[in-house]
Amino acid sequence: MSQVISWKLDTLEAQGRYWTEQSGKVTTQLDAVYNDADKSADYIVGKFGNAVRSKSLTVRDEGYKIANALTAAGAVVVGRLEGLQTAQSIIAQSKSTITAEGYLVAEDGSVVLSLSQIANALSDRDNAAVKLAALQRKADDYATSLRWWLDEAGTTAQVLADGVTAAFAELPGGANGAAPVPVTAASGQDLGTKVKNSDQIPADVLTQIDQVLDKTGLSADDLARIKAGEPVDVPASTLEFTQKLLDAAGPEGFSRLSEQLRTQGPNGETHARELANSVMVLSNENVKGIKADGKQTTGGYEQLPQSYRD
Repeated sequence: MSQVISWKLDTLEAQGRYWTEQSGKVTTQLDAVYNDADKSADYIVGKFGNAVRSKSLTVRDEGYKIANALTAAGAVVVGRLEGLQTAQSIIAQSKSTITAEGYLVAEDGSVVLSLSQIANALSDRDNAAVKLAALQRKADDYATSLRWWLDEAGTTAQVLADGVTAAFAELPGGANGAAPVPVTAASGQDLGTKVKNSDQIPADVLTQIDQVLDKTGLSADDLARIKAGEPVDVPASTLEFTQKLLDAAGPEGFSRLSEQLRTQGPNGETHARELANSVMVLSNENVKGIKADGKQTTGGYEQLPQSYRD
């Protein structure tokens, strides 16, 4: 549930618009190059001239594939965005309403009575059973609605993701079924090393880092709580990945990564901010990393690699 509520749909909308705008620009530029080459028959003649014009046609047609992919991806975002916005809004409002009434809400949409609700009902000995039954019926109704909307949000998001993947699948380096990058210390070390060793970070490395930042990026509420000095829990793997990524990439690599993320449009700007936020998360002692067994690790200044502290 918290993942749905934290979705950055404004950024998604901006990315869809960016793809659509870039499609128009690419098409205009391709047409201009082709038209210039096509008009060259009077002054670029012979086999060389024919080869130039043939190549320009090939470049234009191949370029159209990129433009069409951008158009298709932008259309998928536009077509599914309203559904995501509706689901997110209802889920967020439902959670607020349910918790305001004293119920406890789980990540999967389950709703249970709180100890205070149970205690209040039991305090009325003559009507305790009736009150508890009424509270439970309402909890069940809330859970049914909440789970339906969570399922709707998940289905719509998957359709959108599949549509974008399909839009880019025909392009070189498009969807190839690559496995998602795990958020671990090992993957942080691996990606950080690749960043450090690359003047121009490869597209596949940027994509993998984007995937991790999508998983580990904090919600606006969590960021506000951190800035207010309040405690925030994150998976321990988030801290471990970040520490190893920073250490392996080094400050220069980190700066280069941030700059190259920003060139990816609105989505890249978001990832660059999440990368910067990850340093704040790692170095903040109010951030607790929760392990699978329930044990905790703590963020703090000493968690930053020495090169960053220097």
